[in-house]
Amino acid sequence: MEYHSPRYLRLEEDYKKMQELVKKSPFITFETSGEYPPCRYIVSYTCKGIKLDDISKQVVYSNFHQIEIYLPTTYPRIKPNLEWLTPIYHPNIGTNNQVCLGGWSPSESLDRLCVRLGEMIQYKNFDEYDPINASAAAWALKNHDKLPIDLRPLESDEPQLKGGFEIKLS
Repeated sequence: MEYHSPRYLRLEEDYKKMQELVKKSPFITFETSGEYPPCRYIVSYTCKGIKLDDISKQVVYSNFHQIEIYLPTTYPRIKPNLEWLTPIYHPNIGTNNQVCLGGWSPSESLDRLCVRLGEMIQYKNFDEYDPINASAAAWALKNHDKLPIDLRPLESDEPQLKGGFEIKLS
């Protein structure tokens, strides 16, 4: 990769912003594959969301969520590739683990995208009228009075003591 290309500079800036986000969030951490600047992230969230229980098929709370984010060569002109890695029940996350973001703008930085995804987990951000998971959309419409699932802000201006760090994937 050319070191001063617009793509390189954008990936570098996104990486720095991700490191800052982790310092400001008690709920978000990430791993990369080791290249610099990274174009593959696994982002972990410890906020409250929901999933379907494997056995009972009932909605249950879940406090751990992961998504893989890959920034293709067309990024940021084209949105990142997103794949949910942990079970989640959400109108805009399909049973095939694909994510419907709604609008994407090249000006949206990776850290802002990660906050938006975290707010999806918390049901602060969802569209039950244009779902890719109709069952979750019906649940959200029926349980609108219980939403959002988690009211806590994903980031704070105060640095977090959780030991926000990055782990390199092997």
